[in-house]
Amino acid sequence: MRLKLTYRPEHHNMIIPFNTNDFVTGYIYRSIKSASSVHAKWLHDVGFTLDYRKFKFFTFSRLIIPNRRLVHSGLKVLSPNIYLYISMLMPRTLENFVTGMFADQTLYLGTKDENLLLVSTEVLPDPEFKQRMKFRTLSPIRCSIKSPDGRRTPKYLLPGDNELPSRLRENILNKYRTHYRKKPENDSFNFEFDEKYVNDRGGFKRMTSLITLKQGKPEQTKNRVFDAHFYLSGNSE
Repeated sequence: MRLKLTYRPEHHNMIIPFNTNDFVTGYIYRSIKSASSVHAKWLHDVGFTLDYRKFKFFTFSRLIIPNRRLVHSGLKVLSPNIYLYISMLMPRTLENFVTGMFADQTLYLGTKDENLLLVSTEVLPDPEFKQRMKFRTLSPIRCSIKSPDGRRTPKYLLPGDNELPSRLRENILNKYRTHYRKKPENDSFNFEFDEKYVNDRGGFKRMTSLITLKQGKPEQTKNRVFDAHFYLSGNSE
């Protein structure tokens, strides 16, 4: 199920930090924990597993600010509302999140002066999936493999890397197997970039960016990610 959450800044001319991923992740886990601390701990520590892989089965967009201005410390909000899209596959996770979200309707972004207040929640209809569809990212894609030279730093797969489509295919098939506990009868899956989008952006290299996770903490990492418009074709299941 997909949710569209609408927020308003707590004060005028608020500045949103560049890196908000950790704040939104923390907000989701705190909301789930508020309703069920047991489920929140299980989801964080264990999750849905397949072999050595672990999945959470939820994802979220970046904070979408329709009207904004770039400043030194972040994005200055010039619009009355800010939007966040969240998608959760498992009903129990969704139920606990919604219960906890309504108990505390504030999304904290680092300091007491950087808060977003919940205005409304909308359940979005499920899309009608077809054999070939066009998509665009609402949050960047991070795809990596172990470094071929044995270093601890992973190798990030980016637009233009030959391994990227097969790695994305492997990921979606693993998630299918984890959820349904079986392989799909038809495992056809193909990923291709929208050439017009690539050209409009000025090529593959202009589609990537660097984001910081766990900023300011000992475990801080910088991750190379990318945004894209793309086509998926294959088994609509």
